[in-house]
Amino acid sequence: MTAELMVELAGKPVHELLDVVAEQSGKASHQVDRLAFFDTKGRFYAWQHTCAVHGLTPMTAELMVELAGKPVHELLDVVAEQSGKASHQVDRLAFFDTKGRFYAQVIEATLDIVRAGAAAGLPMAVASGGSRAHVVQGLTETGILHYFQAVVCAEDVTNGKPAPDGFLLAAKKLGVAPEFCVGYEDAKLGMEAIAAAGFMAAVDVTVLPNYPHLV
Repeated sequence: MTAELMVELAGKPVHELLDVVAEQSGKASHQVDRLAFFDTKGRFYAWQHTCAVHGLTPMTAELMVELAGKPVHELLDVVAEQSGKASHQVDRLAFFDTKGRFYAQVIEATLDIVRAGAAAGLPMAVASGGSRAHVVQGLTETGILHYFQAVVCAEDVTNGKPAPDGFLLAAKKLGVAPEFCVGYEDAKLGMEAIAAAGFMAAVDVTVLPNYPHLV
């Protein structure tokens, strides 16, 4: 969505904005996964902001939804290609530093789960598609790194989500069999990865009462 169109439609219900975006993309409204679109809004804004700062073609909402849960370096490869740049022409360290600072925030709904787990003495791990440097940066800046006994990142596994590799490695590092683990996710590919890992349960945090939504 262009800045001009955003100004023109400011104040419209967000579902109407998505209808416009879908139409511009040559898709019928029902072809867009609205739940996934709105649940990835935070990452979308972070990518939009960072692409603008680094002179890259902005990440589209459709692409963000399609690739949600993929390792961030794969996302950047796609953005670089769309911007007419070779992957090595993008300063990855600077790019993810910008994105990390923009997105370093705690969603209270998820933090409640983490606090409850810690209070119960449960071992906990992070399984992320992000790079270790930026995942740790985000966890540190938000003051929650100490809650986790293991942090699994993109470079730790061969296959990213929806493959179960990350979740299986996290369970292994905690010394807990997958069938006794519960996974929490905010993206469709992540939920698929948890199911593929054979976890006891997969919890979609976006349906929690105090999870932030645009609608």
